[in-house]
Amino acid sequence: MVNTTLAAPDAHARNYAVLLHGDSVRLAPLYDLATSLAYSRAPRSARALSMSVSGTFDAREVTADHWLRFGSEHDLDGQSLVDFSRLVAQVAPEAAGRALDELDDDGDGQVDAVRTHLLPALDRLSGA
Repeated sequence: MVNTTLAAPDAHARNYAVLLHGDSVRLAPLYDLATSLAYSRAPRSARALSMSVSGTFDAREVTADHWLRFGSEHDLDGQSLVDFSRLVAQVAPEAAGRALDELDDDGDGQVDAVRTHLLPALDRLSGA
């Protein structure tokens, strides 16, 4: 869901891991997550996903209805999926901004270029 919400085209099972500690199991921090929102696209070009949501592979076309249908198809609470997707969209701009603040730009402007493209795109996801 994070990959889909953030238009990350390279999602596959080996991008996820669990942390085991005694009887405790929890999801490890995400890694190898690269959103396509940091890059310019032609106005009508797809932001292709590696996995579909109810048959839709274009991140721009995935709606709450797709998550609800996905939930129904997989015996999951569709409204919880919608709510989680909205939460990801809501927290992503601030999280990305903090991560970018931690990077050293080395004077070449690459971090600022990513910031210029990525943060407004993430703000649009969250409705800001």
